[in-house]
Amino acid sequence: MTSSIHEQIIKDLNYIAQNNPELFTDEVRVSLENLLSTLPNDLKDIEEISDAIVIWVEEYPQIHNTLMKLPISSSSERGAGGIPTRITPKEAKGLLDNIVRQSKSSSQSKTSSQL
Repeated sequence: MTSSIHEQIIKDLNYIAQNNPELFTDEVRVSLENLLSTLPNDLKDIEEISDAIVIWVEEYPQIHNTLMKLPISSSSERGAGGIPTRITPKEAKGLLDNIVRQSKSSSQSKTSSQL
């Protein structure tokens, strides 16, 4: 069972956030946080989340370009036996929430180190 393109988009955004945190400025973080708050809690379909991300990321060319340059397998997470793991809508929202929190703490540590 392979990850769908919708799952891959979410995993790739998470991969970029972990490996290119400088792209997630305060403005980007706030925008992503706003996007996250608009997603219903009872989502049953990962496609709705990835579609929202695809639209959102177009506002941020650096993130969009980085996303487009990723090789297909670069951020694949694999479970036991090398089988790609599937993510649920709840897990996808959790990943987005983690991106927001990580970029917020990264931004705060930069600010405090500049004082």
